[in-house]
Amino acid sequence: MKLIEKAAEVTKLISSIEGRGKKLDADIHRCAVSCLYHADKHGDVTLLQKLIEALPKSARRNAVIGWACAFGKFAPSEDGKSVVFNREQESDIDQAMSIAPWEFAPEQKFRPFDLDKELDKLLKKAIEAAESGDERHNVDSDKLAAVRRAVSGLAQ
Repeated sequence: MKLIEKAAEVTKLISSIEGRGKKLDADIHRCAVSCLYHADKHGDVTLLQKLIEALPKSARRNAVIGWACAFGKFAPSEDGKSVVFNREQESDIDQAMSIAPWEFAPEQKFRPFDLDKELDKLLKKAIEAAESGDERHNVDSDKLAAVRRAVSGLAQ
């Protein structure tokens, strides 16, 4: 990779990326809708599976999978990395055409990790589960007490 040193050249590349990105987005959406149509008519999910595999690393595969499961005869594969056929699902090609996968499942905003907030949320959930009396919850009281002591010791 060669570094670009001149701002004008970087700006030119940014414009090129923008244009190519819009074209690629349109192509992906058109192809994905066509894959939904194909699966609906023929029960064949391999085209959408191939599209998901072909997406560039920067593409939002999970948005495509979620979108396909919402609008086509698809369910997430067991590993969550692709789709399988779902005969029971109804296809909605018109709706799929009106909303692109990345609009259907917008990218989440970046949130920096906050250990204190996450520990507080975890403790709150664990305490609620322990106090609920629901035997399906697995909250060992000794472990919960140890975690509470450790967290409170960190806060000091």
